[in-house]
Amino acid sequence: MSTNQNKRELLRQKRKAQQRRKIYLTALIIIGVLVIFSLFALLPKLISKPANYGSGQGFALGDPGAPVKVVAFSSYYCSHCKSFSESLEKEFVKNYIEKGKVYYRYVNMASNNEQSKNAAEASYCAADQNKFFEYKSLLYIYASATTAFPRKT
Repeated sequence: MSTNQNKRELLRQKRKAQQRRKIYLTALIIIGVLVIFSLFALLPKLISKPANYGSGQGFALGDPGAPVKVVAFSSYYCSHCKSFSESLEKEFVKNYIEKGKVYYRYVNMASNNEQSKNAAEASYCAADQNKFFEYKSLLYIYASATTAFPRKT
């Protein structure tokens, strides 16, 4: 081989190496950005302490002998009920139920809507497994969908 061919081959190899470095660097930057955005999205969830639903028995939380009994009549299609469940209930559980001040019981108020009845029926299955309060938040989220809770046979 001539010296010009060797030089051309070396230049090709250098260009390929540079292209690989650019690809690796671009991929590394993209992965870094994704990790940073993921941390910002997940950090509040990791830091916040979830409500303690461990004392739940079916549709109830807390000590049945507590001095105050609270019964919440609620529907999965009620915006006020959803708002309480998403924003206030965790603090209520933390400040009153966990401290033994309140016994809290949830009562399903299914409307004549077939989907509402299906959601209430599904919540009974979750309550049988003492997972109602965890499941209830999902019911509120999906209740806003137009085809929420269809009956599957």
